[in-house]
Amino acid sequence: MESGFFVTDDGDPVVNVVFRATMPAHAQPVTASATEVEDVLWLTAAQAEGDPDCPPWTSRSLRRAAAQSGMPE
Repeated sequence: MESGFFVTDDGDPVVNVVFRATMPAHAQPVTASATEVEDVLWLTAAQAEGDPDCPPWTSRSLRRAAAQSGMPE
């Protein structure tokens, strides 16, 4: 798991938490709170890092989470 805190250009505080896990094939992503979460994406680390919209801090967090978990990327 990798986490960090930053403030957006608009001054909004953000807690960014990234974790990696092996999930069952039948698992589906769910938005627990539609008022707090706009969207949920279900991506492999490679898919996330290959997405041109993936922010650089998310790529760094994914690599750090992978290194801490000992899981292959």
